[in-house]
Amino acid sequence: HLSQVILDQRTEVEQFFLEALDQVKQEVRKEREEAAKREAHEYRKQIRRAQTGGRGVRFPSIRPEGAEGSASTAMMGYEDGMTTGARLSFKRGEKVELRDLSWADRERVLRVLLAKINAENQATDM
Repeated sequence: HLSQVILDQRTEVEQFFLEALDQVKQEVRKEREEAAKREAHEYRKQIRRAQTGGRGVRFPSIRPEGAEGSASTAMMGYEDGMTTGARLSFKRGEKVELRDLSWADRERVLRVLLAKINAENQATDM
């Protein structure tokens, strides 16, 4: 009987973890889509300015300044020296992989997981 209780609790925690991970992946996907839209809008705005501008107005760079290697690896966001995991070269519908999550995103998964567990514990205590 005790082994069944432990197995049920483990299954419940695994389910909470999968839900938390999926929630953070969806948030990251949405953040990437929004960042890609902002980047594209800014790029188009710079192109229009260059097309209509006078002397001294330059077309924007195809690659971001200081970028080396491929565009997808070069266009990573940085926040306080730590990779955020939000690639600006995001393609619509691209799957968010666990390895793509930054440490901050992984910490967010754990916070969501603990919140789900605490909410479940409070619901069963009442």
